Amino acid sequence: MEAFSREVHHYFDRINFGGFLDFELAYAKRHGGRETVRSALAGKLAAPHEYLILAGVNTLTLLNDHGHLRLIMHHRDPRGTSMSMGAYHVIPAGEFQPSCKAPASFTEDFDLWRNIMRESAEELLGMEEYDGDSGAPFNYSQEPFISLEREKAAGNIKPFYLGIGLDPVTFQAEILTCVVYEEDTFTRIFYPIITRNNEGTIITEKDRWGRDMTEDEVAAYYSSNTLAAGEAILRLVTKNRRLFEECLA
Repeated sequence: MEAFSREVHHYFDRINFGGFLDFELAYAKRHGGRETVRSALAGKLAAPHEYLILAGVNTLTLLNDHGHLRLIMHHRDPRGTSMSMGAYHVIPAGEFQPSCKAPASFTEDFDLWRNIMRESAEELLGMEEYDGDSGAPFNYSQEPFISLEREKAAGNIKPFYLGIGLDPVTFQAEILTCVVYEEDTFTRIFYPIITRNNEGTIITEKDRWGRDMTEDEVAAYYSSNTLAAGEAILRLVTKNRRLFEECLA
């Protein structure tokens, strides 16, 4: 039994379901009413084919310098995003989707690593967003994808699948992942350092990618407006920190 449907849906289908429940919860809290619609939809989780869930891929980018970890986070611009404005989040993050409408892409792009590579190129390298409306399959035989695949095969990049989280407010799912890069490898591929992208501010030092992953640095996100998926990833990585420190050894 497949965990994911191969039916074609759109980003705003996610908002029509999850965003609607978000509104229902806020309305009920404000007016003291019963969450009748929300309760009815919650019951459909027993028959998930009746409820649409579009899973986003949320990836914490970690740089490993001989066991010393640095992390890169993102502050979403209130004026540049349509959802979760002003929140902190991991980077890259995007919907789990094929690169185009060609039938072959629904098979070839049904791959977490390829999704992460495309989002990383857009959000950390400033490449133009590939919106998926084209009929031409995405070309992975170009940079930075050639280098990313080569360095992953050489053991200098390690992607990790951490699980799937379900938002209790919207009943929408998020795929939680982390990619650990050997720092010099990351610096070569993602050059030059950028501090902003189309969706907000990249939290990084100007002369070196990322910031030290100290206890204080991570704790600051727990007490800030950090998206639940991002916080879940930070907690999982912190709990298993030694794994990520030693995974490239």
